Amino acid sequence: MVSAEEMSRCIHCTRCVRFTEEIAGLQEITMVNRGEHSEIMPFIGKAVETELSGNVIDLCPSAH
Repeated sequence: MVSAEEMSRCIHCTRCVRFTEEIAGLQEITMVNRGEHSEIMPFIGKAVETELSGNVIDLCPSAH
């Protein structure tokens, strides 16, 4: 997941979402809306607090 300052670079690959759900077993971030209006963001009322979720930037192809 690209940093909040660079979300315009996000290609919506959902690697960060899939990692947190499938590998880490957490539900902290999700994709909302569709098409060009898609955004990756935390679930309402939740914060990205775990160490694993905080490091999903390493999975992001747009962050490198």
